[in-house]
Amino acid sequence: MGGTTKAVCNGETGYSETLPPGKTETGTFGFEGNEEGNGFTEPLSFPIPLEAGAEITAHFVNAGESPPAECEGGTPAHPAAKPGNLCVFQTETGVNAVESVTISPAGGPTRGGPGVVMSIYAEQEELAIIYGSYAVTAPES
Repeated sequence: MGGTTKAVCNGETGYSETLPPGKTETGTFGFEGNEEGNGFTEPLSFPIPLEAGAEITAHFVNAGESPPAECEGGTPAHPAAKPGNLCVFQTETGVNAVESVTISPAGGPTRGGPGVVMSIYAEQEELAIIYGSYAVTAPES
C-alpha cells in the first residue's frame, strides 16, 4: 500500500464577493399567495450578488414557451442566460393562471446587486401558485 499523500484542499473557499464577469449562477423560486387585488411580489435573491451598477436585462419565460435568444438553450430544469441577462423560467402554475410577471431591480435603478423583485398578477382574486428556476449571467467586462 505504500502510496503517496496528496492534499485535496488548499484552504480557499472559491467564494467571490460578486459574480465574476461572464459567470452564471442559478436558483429556484416558488410562490403561493391569496390576496385581494390579485397582485403579489416575490423576491429573487442572488446568493452571489452582481456587481453594483451591473446592467442586466430580465426575461420571463412562461411554461411551455420557447425562450428568447438571450435565454437560448435554457429550460426550467436547466436554466441558462447569456452575459448581461437574467432568465426566469416558469415550470408550472397552479389553481389560477398567472396573467403577467414584471421583474424590477431590488434597491436601485440598475439591476446590479443582491437580486430582483418579481411582481406577479393572477387572472383572479384567488389562490395563485407559480414555481420555476432562473439563471443570471454577469455582464462581460
